[in-house]
Amino acid sequence: MYLFYFTDAVEIKSIRMPNVIKFDIADLKSYKRTDLSETHKTVITFLLKDGTNVPSFQFESIEFGKFCAALDSYVNFKRSKKENNLFLTIDPKVEALEKSFSELDLFSDSKSHIITKIIHDPYNTAMGGFSKVTNYLLDYMMYNGNESEMQNKCSRVDISEMISGNLLQVDFDNQEEPGYELITRIELPPRPKITREEPVTLEEWASYVDAEGRIKDFEVLRQRIFKGGLMHSVRKEAWKYLLEVYPPEASNKEKAAIQDKNSEAYFNMKLQWKSFTPDQESRFSALRDRKSLIEKDVSRTDRTHPFFEGENNNNIQMLQEILMTYCMYNFDLGYVQGMSDLLSPILVVMQDEVEAFWCFASWLKLIGSNFELEQQGMKKQLQDLHRLLYFVDSQLCNYLEKHDSGNMYFAFRWLLILFKRDFKFMEIMKLWEVLWTGMPCQSFHLLICIAILDSEKMTIMENDYGLTEILKHVNEMSYKINLEETLCKAEAIYHQIKNSKYRSDVVETILGLEHLSLEPPVAPQKESPSSCKSGSSEVSPKKSPQAHESTDTIEEYIDLEQNYPTLFDLPY
Repeated sequence: MYLFYFTDAVEIKSIRMPNVIKFDIADLKSYKRTDLSETHKTVITFLLKDGTNVPSFQFESIEFGKFCAALDSYVNFKRSKKENNLFLTIDPKVEALEKSFSELDLFSDSKSHIITKIIHDPYNTAMGGFSKVTNYLLDYMMYNGNESEMQNKCSRVDISEMISGNLLQVDFDNQEEPGYELITRIELPPRPKITREEPVTLEEWASYVDAEGRIKDFEVLRQRIFKGGLMHSVRKEAWKYLLEVYPPEASNKEKAAIQDKNSEAYFNMKLQWKSFTPDQESRFSALRDRKSLIEKDVSRTDRTHPFFEGENNNNIQMLQEILMTYCMYNFDLGYVQGMSDLLSPILVVMQDEVEAFWCFASWLKLIGSNFELEQQGMKKQLQDLHRLLYFVDSQLCNYLEKHDSGNMYFAFRWLLILFKRDFKFMEIMKLWEVLWTGMPCQSFHLLICIAILDSEKMTIMENDYGLTEILKHVNEMSYKINLEETLCKAEAIYHQIKNSKYRSDVVETILGLEHLSLEPPVAPQKESPSSCKSGSSEVSPKKSPQAHESTDTIEEYIDLEQNYPTLFDLPY
């Protein structure tokens, strides 16, 4: 019989052995159980995260049950879907991510096929899975929201088990003082009323162009585009400036030279992949796999739009060839599912292969980190969204945390492809050109997210939505969000933050605002968790989140030793 003692680390002591086997419970990756039919005993072998095998131990059947009960009080386990006798530790963050992705049908391929893909191409498998969020709404609409049919269609894949090293995990730093969170609540300034303007017309655009083709007062023009967008007839020319294909000071002659240079470079890159023979391609798996993925994606990208509808559509072929050429332009990044969504509106506007390519390449320079292997771009955006939401509306942010949604995974699709599946086709053109102006601040798309959440706050909270309901609600909002109202609200929230005397350094950094040296008054006192009040929040730079601005400052210490669900501690 063996006696086991659990503390912060695990000590396994045997009355038959003088040695003590000790390891940190945080280092435990899994354990394997083997039942011995002849002796009716059970052998257990621990595996640590660094690959170390702890010596096996033998139990009487009854004692093994007691051991498992004790171990389960410290660590959550799940049975492996590949080996019935293997039990894996569950990281709470990965578990929440897995639930999010399962709900959004990210990995709908068969299990064995995905495992094979992960072994040979973990990058595209993981990132391709992330970007399948973009197709969830179409699947959901096909089944008319019937949950049972959706569940039959989507076989849940053990994501954390198969690609635990590749999945997106957003890590939040622990606060300096364990067990407490300092909350300074201050009312934000009043939200101003914002109005939008009419789009820039061809005539107005022409008034900004001098006789040699240079753009005059480009900053003023950018402000006009931010406030009103562009008439569709202006976009083909204007987008090339917004995406920096042309500098505003370029003359007609200089623009023609840029176009000639771009055209030559494009067709040289296109020739590189076009010149591969089938025999060569059969031995170039990276190119072959990307080509196959692109062909699959373009066949279902915006096929209801007149520009892409119908069989044997040359525009579909053009979409495919631009994406293949981009693989040669940026072979490190290559192609990841979701990129076709980013190219489609650009091609519709340009209706020219070369111009569409260079606009698309410039677009990906801005957001290419969304698709990179390390996922640092997505991690940072989810973290920044969480921090901004804490500042603007701590009540909603706390609600999301307590309902397993503080990780902001429900916003993954919004950020990955910049709302492409959330606004109508013509509206996404306006939204993107507004974002391309870079006004009124950097990371304005995060304020778009907050504006949407602000509009849906009462629906989410009054219906007591949890993670699953929030995910479904976000998807059911697609193509139903009012763009003009959202832009007005996002701009108004920006002015609230900008006019706040006590905005934190991290908020200023996220939005690129000028640093303010003012600090909020500090009057610490310990209060119970029930004393929290709703409202906006501002966070003290040395303490964990929440801060809102008003004449009255309330600081609350919340005992985090109590079991509050999914409370993230952010460095502010």
